[in-house]
Amino acid sequence: MSSKIDFQNILDLLSMIKQKNQWELNDLIKQLNITKKDLFYLLNVLSEIQSDYDLFFDIKVNEDNQLITFEYSSFLEDFQTITDADLFNLYFLLKIDDLVIEDSYKNNVSDFISVLDDYISLDKLTKNNVPISELFSNDNLFIEYLKLGTDISTFYNIKPLTLKSNEDGIVLDALDQESLKVKSFVVSRIISINEKEIVANNISSNSSTKLEFEINEKYNRQNFNQKLNKSGNIYYYEFYSYENALSFAIENIEKISLLSPQALIKDLDKRKQFITTNIFS
Repeated sequence: MSSKIDFQNILDLLSMIKQKNQWELNDLIKQLNITKKDLFYLLNVLSEIQSDYDLFFDIKVNEDNQLITFEYSSFLEDFQTITDADLFNLYFLLKIDDLVIEDSYKNNVSDFISVLDDYISLDKLTKNNVPISELFSNDNLFIEYLKLGTDISTFYNIKPLTLKSNEDGIVLDALDQESLKVKSFVVSRIISINEKEIVANNISSNSSTKLEFEINEKYNRQNFNQKLNKSGNIYYYEFYSYENALSFAIENIEKISLLSPQALIKDLDKRKQFITTNIFS
């Protein structure tokens, strides 16, 4: 028998009790994926918990029928569980955002943050341990980001919105200032964070890509989020990276006819050929 209680087992058990108050013993053990000894150890601990001087729940075991019945207080009906992702999102919201909190709750919130400070560090989440607070120092930032599956970094001009936690880890949701779309960035893959004027001085002229194109029939300037520049019948827009320019071309492949740069046109043609050969053949 384990001497430690798995917190996830507690959450699973409470959720199952709320579904129905009577279970077959073997079924409960199977659902929780624990041994019989571990189950009764867990039940023994939980049965000692009190809420307003009432037991959290009482347990009756019928050995003959192998049934276990739970009688629980109203506290369990109101009891809400959260995931570790929910916990991080709540911590971040209270830690970073300037929320208006009623005076009667301020001490509780402060204690809550203080406890989690020992377990969560917002300054050790990025690839180079860039302080996460820098992500919210300005509404117009540049981040250097390493996409999954590549060792070439890409620059993005973003407006940070919020942090969240999911199966990929800690994720930054931000508005891409070029595409004007909300994108998600895995924080651990962010290499650097800078304000616009600092990054602009550090990016070489080769890093940006100027895209020239014509807009196809049925479409016009209003079909694009970007503020396009125009010279005669030719439209152009300068992206901060080749990857961003390529992404724009792929997203708008039916709306535009590319004129330059030739390297990007060839790259796009290769992708078209690959799709035609491997998917539609």
